[in-house]
Amino acid sequence: MRTPICNGCAWAKSLCPECKQKLDRGALSQLDVDVSRILYRINETHNISRASFLNSVDFGNVVILLTDSEPGILIGRRGKVVSALSLALGRKVRIIKKDGDIKRLIADLVSPARLLGINAVYSAGQEKLKIRICAPEGKALYLDEGTLQSVIKSWIEKDVDIIIE
Repeated sequence: MRTPICNGCAWAKSLCPECKQKLDRGALSQLDVDVSRILYRINETHNISRASFLNSVDFGNVVILLTDSEPGILIGRRGKVVSALSLALGRKVRIIKKDGDIKRLIADLVSPARLLGINAVYSAGQEKLKIRICAPEGKALYLDEGTLQSVIKSWIEKDVDIIIE
C-alpha cells in the first residue's frame, strides 16, 4: 500500500525525521498522517494492500481522498473500507481518482449530482471552463458552489465557473 508516510510511521506514535520534515514543509498534512494510519489498520482486516492514497482534502463535514489507483479498492466490497474510514474520522469520506481525465475528476467530485457538460470559453486570450450541473440534482452536492469552484480551480489550474441549470 502506498501512502504519504512510511510503513514505520504508520505504526509508531511519532513520525520519523523524513516524514516529520514533509509535515513541517506542508507537503503533508496532519489529516494525511491520520488517514494513512487508519488505512494501515484497516489493511489488517480488509486486504487493501494494492491501494494508493495520495493526499486528503478537508472540507469540514466532508473529507476527499485522492488516489491514483482504482478507487474501488479504497471503497471496498459493499463500501466497508470507506465506511470504516468515515467512522474513524467522524465525517463523510469521498474517494476520487486523480488522473489526467478532467471530466472524470469533476464528475466524481460533483457526484451524486449529474454533470451535464464542461465547456471551454476563450476570452481575452484566456481559457475558462464552464461546468454545468443538473439543477434538481445540484442540491445533492456535498460541497457548496464556492468551495467546489475553488477546489476545481486549484486542481486543474484554470478559471472555473459553476452553473447549476
